Amino acid sequence: MLKCAMRLFFTCATCTFLSTVHQATNPADNLMSEQASTSRRTNVEWLTELRGERGFGQQETAHRDLARYLYIVAYNYLRQRQHNLPPLGALDPQEHAALAQDFVQEVLLKIAQNNFALLHQFRNTGAFTSWVATILCNLIARELARPFWRQRTREEDAEQLISTRTPEQITQIEHLRMTIQGCVDHLPSRRRLAFEGCIVQNIDTAEVAQQLQTTINSVHQLVFHARRELRLCLEKQGIGPDALALFRE
Repeated sequence: MLKCAMRLFFTCATCTFLSTVHQATNPADNLMSEQASTSRRTNVEWLTELRGERGFGQQETAHRDLARYLYIVAYNYLRQRQHNLPPLGALDPQEHAALAQDFVQEVLLKIAQNNFALLHQFRNTGAFTSWVATILCNLIARELARPFWRQRTREEDAEQLISTRTPEQITQIEHLRMTIQGCVDHLPSRRRLAFEGCIVQNIDTAEVAQQLQTTINSVHQLVFHARRELRLCLEKQGIGPDALALFRE
């Protein structure tokens, strides 16, 4: 019961901190001071205080200090990644801060799970804060590698391309888009799902196979037949060879 209460206390303390941290000055300017602040604890002190072994007061302070440090790490890491991820660079400062807070919250909740079991994985071969920061950055990197971010980038590139077109060209592009979508919608459901997953959303074939509860080879076959049906459908709609080339096997 005591450990459960401690985990609940940790979660509440973290949420309180994250609700006010965005009011601070630019996190990029505070990393050195936070590093100096967190270095005042030894690795052993971090572990014992985060677990609440020295009382709730020191536990609260340790949680707040760690949350503040990780927030700055997350914010700066996102700023570095925005140069090769236009959707990330398009976020305003408040959205950037909110995204950093979300990642910090996820890491801190992982630490609190199962009686702080994650802390047992720390091997004391370096600074504890560096170890947690690595976990945080790996978490962010995995999220930014998801198709969602790549898809948003492609959509923004398409919008930029369309903005350079004449009104007549834009009308033609919209007609082509609606024609293609109509053909896709008329595909048999499993072929449509395989095509949209592998081609449109760029999901890994193995993941699509798992979603459809079939084999990877079967997914390849579904996509093959979907391309052929789409090409035939577009030919009937009078779509030219340049567009049809996108659907060749």
